[in-house]
Amino acid sequence: MAEVTGFVQQVKYDPMLEAALVWIGLTSADTVLCYVRVTATNEPVALVKLGMIEGLTAAMLGGRSVTLSTDDANPSSIESVAIHPVMPGEEAPA
Repeated sequence: MAEVTGFVQQVKYDPMLEAALVWIGLTSADTVLCYVRVTATNEPVALVKLGMIEGLTAAMLGGRSVTLSTDDANPSSIESVAIHPVMPGEEAPA
């Protein structure tokens, strides 16, 4: 699995694609586009993917960096998300 690390710059959900488009990068001018596809055929998997979208949105709003693992066969498809915590002594984002 490939990994992408950075800040969530933008999250958009497209109901026609049943996917959330996520831009990750250090700045809004330097991003990588990834996506989380939510299909209704497998409810437990869909719930996990919706949780990933909510976590990515929370990371964007909180200014937290993330590391995404993507599928080797499809390097834009997000398979897992790690949101980096606030470390002791670190200032919370404004």
